[in-house]
Amino acid sequence: MARKRKKQSIVTCPACGDFMLEVPLEVGEIQYEIDVCCPCQVFWFDEGEFEKLPIKSELPIEYLLQARPDYREAAAIARLDEIRYRNQEGPPDESWKTVFAYLGMPIEYDNPSNIRPTATWTLAGLCTLVFLLMQPDPTAVINQLGFIPDHAWRSGGITWLSPFFLHADFFHLLGNMYFLLVFGDNVEEQLGWKRYLLMLLVGSLVGSIFHSLGDPRGMIPCVGASDGISAIIVYYALQFPRERLGFMWWFYFRVHWITLPAFSALVLWFVYQIILAGFQTNGLTNVSALAHLSGAITGATFWWFRKVRQSTEAGNQSTRIQSVFK
Repeated sequence: MARKRKKQSIVTCPACGDFMLEVPLEVGEIQYEIDVCCPCQVFWFDEGEFEKLPIKSELPIEYLLQARPDYREAAAIARLDEIRYRNQEGPPDESWKTVFAYLGMPIEYDNPSNIRPTATWTLAGLCTLVFLLMQPDPTAVINQLGFIPDHAWRSGGITWLSPFFLHADFFHLLGNMYFLLVFGDNVEEQLGWKRYLLMLLVGSLVGSIFHSLGDPRGMIPCVGASDGISAIIVYYALQFPRERLGFMWWFYFRVHWITLPAFSALVLWFVYQIILAGFQTNGLTNVSALAHLSGAITGATFWWFRKVRQSTEAGNQSTRIQSVFK
């Protein structure tokens, strides 16, 4: 039921920090709404709501309700920690995730989307289709539609956007599509498909601008969707900072798994991109870290504006509630 509800609560989930959903609940002749977080399976009861539930337990209800508040709070915190970290150690249950982990990709243990991410799937399909169509002569297509800083406005300026759908080789495509599909569905759910596509558009444009300003090789075409996808990565990490990601590494011919909160992984990624940007400005790498960093700034900006808007809406709703019950 909760997954079908679109009414957002003013309460944030204590496990993931995202806004919860309001779900109607009837107890006898009394109907009220409780707050639910679907990904974490957490329920939030306002004062007096829990006491109205017909609880089935071997212990008398008076014992449950009269327990010391600090005991109940400690039990609730322990349960939230259990929810947050369950099934987030070692290899994932899905074998296909292990395959990508072998390739050095981070894996998402459990953060399912509650929508059909049509925009994400469509973009991934278009990028794959374009890659297949350009195979007879990929170099010619890249030279024609790739972003070349010294000739940025050729073909009517279409090369500011066309590089998003172009990829240099199969592994370039595979890496970008992996990040797009794994993290894009959650971000699309948060923003809605219109703002989601707008964020990717802005990230791609800003990425091309920063690349042209900082890369000394003005005649080399730049292609790839990674500037827009960097916006997705940053938005995801800021929205779900405690969501744990798994990484595989080899030590003495043995496989080990490391799990990091998404925000910690983002910090490491950001430091790596800054180092790469230093190499790029000296013409020592073919990776456009400047485009990645500008996409990251775009994702952080969209996340911040959404948080400000949600806080404003929550404040307005809280004010209306207080005015009604004054």
